[in-house]
Amino acid sequence: MEAHKAKLEKRRTCPHCGADRDKMMRMHSFEQSIIEYLRLNEHVRRDSCIACVQKHVGKAMVLHKELLTATETNNVNIQLNHLEIIGNLQAATDEAQEWPPLHVALDAAEREYRYRGVGPNWEELARLIQEVVDAQPATPEAT
Repeated sequence: MEAHKAKLEKRRTCPHCGADRDKMMRMHSFEQSIIEYLRLNEHVRRDSCIACVQKHVGKAMVLHKELLTATETNNVNIQLNHLEIIGNLQAATDEAQEWPPLHVALDAAEREYRYRGVGPNWEELARLIQEVVDAQPATPEAT
């Protein structure tokens, strides 16, 4: 019986950071409820900017690649790098409110990275960004 309890406890906590997964799931549900309420009632609305989304996703991608290649000799601060990736993904999510499929994908990528340590699917995010860019009306060239 004790071995079974230990096995369940091991599954309940994150192997990397020790976070309680039960709390994570409750917090995720709570955050989703708040976000949905704010979106539906348009309490917080920011102008969306695809160029800003590209900038933040690009920065997060570079930081993620740095993190994956971190060694003792290349002076990458893993904790700060990790926080910057989360911050840039969240900023990109905020900037993408006008495009629901991109917004949802960025939100999911940020949460997967923050809670599970799973790197974003950069190709999928790039494809969704390109769809938004392609759908933008052509602007007249400056003279």
